[in-house]
Amino acid sequence: MSVSDLTVELLRQIRDGVHQTRVELSERLDQTNARLDQTNARLDQTNARLDQTNARLDQTRTDLLEKLDETNTRLDQTNARLDQTNARLEQTRMEVLEKLDRTNARLGQTNDRLSTLVTQVSALVDREDRRDAEVSELNRRVTALEKRAGS
Repeated sequence: MSVSDLTVELLRQIRDGVHQTRVELSERLDQTNARLDQTNARLDQTNARLDQTNARLDQTRTDLLEKLDETNTRLDQTNARLDQTNARLEQTRMEVLEKLDRTNARLGQTNDRLSTLVTQVSALVDREDRRDAEVSELNRRVTALEKRAGS
């Protein structure tokens, strides 16, 4: 074989190798594209689920914000009622303290009068005890005189 025949043969082999490589690369590219299409389909499904999840999250957030607003409104109303109740309680406490002061003053006056009465009753009891003693002494003397007179 001549050099030109060898060159032609080499060029044919190179051409056939390039063609074979192109065919293999084309098959690989087709397989890769098929896998890429499958991956993209799965990504599309995942994105659709993610969009649904985001929609549910947005709705949940909206619902929770509404409930939070309602709760805050009820808390504000409750706080207002508590403030009114606290004001009434403070007023009642002040009235009770005033009445307690007046009652304590009257109780002090009553204690003073009672102390005076106790002192007076004690004096009367002492006087009665002295009179009883005097009556007993007089009865003893009368009995003694009657015994002398009868003897």
